[in-house]
Amino acid sequence: MMQLSNNERIKQKLAYSQIKRYADQLEGVSGVVIMDRQSVDTVWHEQILRSVQSYNRRLAPTAVLPYPADTDFAHIWVKSQLQEAGIQKVIQAVDPAFWLSMTIIDKDLFLKSLWEYQGNRDLTLILFRPDRLIVFSDNEYELEYYHITADQLFTDAERKETDSSSISE
Repeated sequence: MMQLSNNERIKQKLAYSQIKRYADQLEGVSGVVIMDRQSVDTVWHEQILRSVQSYNRRLAPTAVLPYPADTDFAHIWVKSQLQEAGIQKVIQAVDPAFWLSMTIIDKDLFLKSLWEYQGNRDLTLILFRPDRLIVFSDNEYELEYYHITADQLFTDAERKETDSSSISE
């Protein structure tokens, strides 16, 4: 095991304390566990998240809610996207060192407490079996929604490869 310097330990304790405070204020969830990010294999999820957040090679959103959007309407829209995705047991990417594992039992309460705490509508959820990434990205002009599955990306890559090979023939 790698030894942490005193400064790194203090930073880790502070990050843990902040995640704990965040987790304690969340409503509509059960079975909340603070996880060390290194304890879960999320390589694929993190790679896709970087693509979603990239400026030069950004993935296209699954759906977009243009602004100005009424807060209640945005809440209903996000909740409906989560319902449609069938999410319950998730990992929320909250901090570079610590993530939350939880079961969302009431999407209304969860979204309300999340948005009040954050002050925006950003949300990243990691799901397994099958691997999926759900991201809501709140910017000045719109609320972007990404729902990306591992098999969907593989199929898209195959399709592009097939399209380019048929063009070159």
